[in-house]
Amino acid sequence: MVARDDVETNPSGLSPVRTRSRQSLSLQLRQEIRCQHNMANRAKSRTSKRVRRVPPLASANMLCIRLATTPDVPTIAHHRVQMFADMKVLPWHLRERLFRETSQYLERAIPSGKYVGWLASVRERPYEIVAGAGVQLRPVLPHPVKRCGRVVLTGGVQALVLNVFTAPAWRRRGVARLANG
Repeated sequence: MVARDDVETNPSGLSPVRTRSRQSLSLQLRQEIRCQHNMANRAKSRTSKRVRRVPPLASANMLCIRLATTPDVPTIAHHRVQMFADMKVLPWHLRERLFRETSQYLERAIPSGKYVGWLASVRERPYEIVAGAGVQLRPVLPHPVKRCGRVVLTGGVQALVLNVFTAPAWRRRGVARLANG
């Protein structure tokens, strides 16, 4: 028996096993890829339709952004815990400890100026904090940096952005953009 391109010889020698030619296999593979691509596009369009149904964007006259103070420590600590929980990197058994240790740090860092935070609240309800962010300020040693084609020495204070959090009901409404704008 002679083996052809589209026929595979059965190792048992009893009868030939029909296989598809390379051309038809390539066509089937292309059709499968096209189908998967179409399914992915449909899923994206369903997702984008959901995004369009979110509440209206936040506007500057809707929110009030202010500096965080020592009485805001529990809110900032809660935001920090919730931020890591939303990222799924904080186990349940560490949440209370993170809240406590963050609060202790912020009680010292806010008055000393080592931490500066901003909180966004609804203008009509200033007690309703919908978002927050902060920076931890730390001194840095002098070091060279390139500015305008020249190398100069710089140093002083470096700001590390921390605790960027928006309450779930206010996400995807432009609150962070307003806070940074």
